[in-house]
Amino acid sequence: MAIPEGQTGRESLIKKIEWLQHLQLTNEQIELVKQYRCLVDIHGFGFWEWNYTNQTFHCHGQLCLDAGYSQEEMDAIEHATEIRGLFYPDDLDRALAIVRQHVYHNSPIHFSFRMLKKCGEYMWVTTMATSLRDENNRITNIVGVIFDASQLRVTREALRTAELRLQRIMNASNDGIWEWSAKDKKVEFSDRVLHHLGFKSIEQLVKPGESTITAWMRRIHPEDLKAFKVEVKDCLTHRKALDFDYRIADRDGIYRWVRTRAHAKFNQKSQPVLISGTNIDITEIKLAQERLENARDQAEKANLSKSKFLSGMSQQLRTPMNAILGYAQLFEYDDNLTDDQRNNMHEVRKAGEHLIQLIDDVLDLSKIESGNITLANEPILVSEIVKDCITLSHPQANKYNVTLTAETGDTEPLFAECDRVRLKQVLLNLISNGIKYNRPSGWVNINVFFHNEDEICISVEDNGFGISEDKKDKLFQPFNRLGAEKTAIEGSGVGLVITKRLIEMMGGDISFYSQEGVGSCFEIYLKRCDDWAESDPSSLGKIMPEERKIHLSVSSPKTVLYIEDNPANIRLMEKLFRHVNNIELEIAQEPLLGVYKTRLILPDLILLDLEIPGFNGHELLEILSNDPSTADIPVVALSTNKSAELNNRLNANKENNAATGSPSDTQGQGSPSGSHPDGSDNEFLDINNAPQFYSYLVKPWNIEQIIGLLENLFGEKTVQ
Repeated sequence: MAIPEGQTGRESLIKKIEWLQHLQLTNEQIELVKQYRCLVDIHGFGFWEWNYTNQTFHCHGQLCLDAGYSQEEMDAIEHATEIRGLFYPDDLDRALAIVRQHVYHNSPIHFSFRMLKKCGEYMWVTTMATSLRDENNRITNIVGVIFDASQLRVTREALRTAELRLQRIMNASNDGIWEWSAKDKKVEFSDRVLHHLGFKSIEQLVKPGESTITAWMRRIHPEDLKAFKVEVKDCLTHRKALDFDYRIADRDGIYRWVRTRAHAKFNQKSQPVLISGTNIDITEIKLAQERLENARDQAEKANLSKSKFLSGMSQQLRTPMNAILGYAQLFEYDDNLTDDQRNNMHEVRKAGEHLIQLIDDVLDLSKIESGNITLANEPILVSEIVKDCITLSHPQANKYNVTLTAETGDTEPLFAECDRVRLKQVLLNLISNGIKYNRPSGWVNINVFFHNEDEICISVEDNGFGISEDKKDKLFQPFNRLGAEKTAIEGSGVGLVITKRLIEMMGGDISFYSQEGVGSCFEIYLKRCDDWAESDPSSLGKIMPEERKIHLSVSSPKTVLYIEDNPANIRLMEKLFRHVNNIELEIAQEPLLGVYKTRLILPDLILLDLEIPGFNGHELLEILSNDPSTADIPVVALSTNKSAELNNRLNANKENNAATGSPSDTQGQGSPSGSHPDGSDNEFLDINNAPQFYSYLVKPWNIEQIIGLLENLFGEKTVQ
């Protein structure tokens, strides 16, 4: 079948394919024609043919349509040079050079360029071509494919931008990059890794015949090398991320600190195939840490020296101040003094009392800052503390003509977890401030309420002077009285600092709001808890159920005296002793009352709480030891302190008691270094010659410990 007239030359490829279908072709040839037609219909894809002999050019396919040209417009190109108008000017010379290289040297034609779209914009395309040659190796035709490379170009540009960005970041940072491949057992280092050690090239690091990893590990500090190998092994065998600091010698043999971080990649057989990581030079950070630790050690030593100085100075100042205040009070009752002289002595007394208060505040602040203060956090009946503070503050309120009230409401029976003495100190300070910084006929109100299910709030509100906005951020600064030092109101400027830190040590928080000329309100938030005496016995220790009694095999009934001021602890002890036969429990809520009862009833055992404020447990023990009638009564100390100092004393006692046959401590734990188990500071007490407690129990104590103590003292325990 002949080609129809007029269908040669510029006839479109589609018509040629339709014409080819009328030829007598084999099935295989027909399939190839169909596949070729499918290629022509692919979007972004085209074919072109350049007749090198007569310089005609033909282009077919969807790419031309995607660029906005119709097939008729493409067929209208009469000479190959016309195609140059579709090239971006900057790309044309490079394209022509590539074609010339192909014509003369048969090099491949493969390049990208920007093609002009009909709308005037340019699109990136890529073309690949080859040529047909005659028997003289002269080119007759050049045929090729062309496809849209816009998305590929965008992807390449994004990748290039990301690479440049990463390179800038790496250059600006101190990070070096390295990678180990299991395939060739080699480590590749970036330049920054080498620069960390002062090397300019890998050849300077690695000796001839030496592997890179061997050269690196050879420079690691001997004390760090074993741990480094363990970390690498964990990374390779347990898939653990590598994050390790170690020392490594630089080019001059000086050790530098390097931090290595890496992750391993594993194949389907769980075998490591690649480890990629970074190195950071942290030498300066380590040196700064060392300087910081040295500064901290020096600060701690200085703080300890300051605490010792303040403690000793407090003792030294109190002795002369006691005489000054004493004589000042006596002079006030001297009828021979004039009113002016009596007023002068009154001012001396006021100044002395202020100095004593300042000494106490500074000493408290020093203890808190140095960590030498111990709190006995336990369930405390908040309403009871509030009532005590109201009673103690009434004289001051009357002096300043300020009304003092309290509202406890539904919180009357509730307990908070805190230190009894320190909570009272905190409330007294807040109440005192509310009274002092108030107006005549003003008021101070203490309110206790639920903050949430887990917290109790104690608020101290007044209608006093208030605090200006510009001074609120300075309220908790030590020795900053916010301008009150210019008034006649006494104060040290550390009370609120101590208050805030004590509350935080009790696990609570404090906040305030104030308006100048209106008043202030301070709120304390404490953790709510249950009374120990009302708690589930299983949470307190292995106490015996009601139907089981502890019988002690003793020849006669025994008496135990419990010296304790906390009602919750008293109720707990009373509840315990209801389960014990043949032992009667006596209570003394004050130390002096305890001494009196001891001499009166001569108990068989004394349980002494060392957290009772205002007394020294060792002094009370010494009083009892110096009395022949009470010297042999064993005294067991109950304390919250747990430090090593008391353990050392008890261990020493054990050795002495083992030699003398005296009782030894099996329950005790220590107290803070430099202080006694009762929390008192008395460096002049001779520990070696002072009388010793029979034993120590640490609160919250285990009930089995007390039962064991009674068993050791009074006989064998049997349970029915």
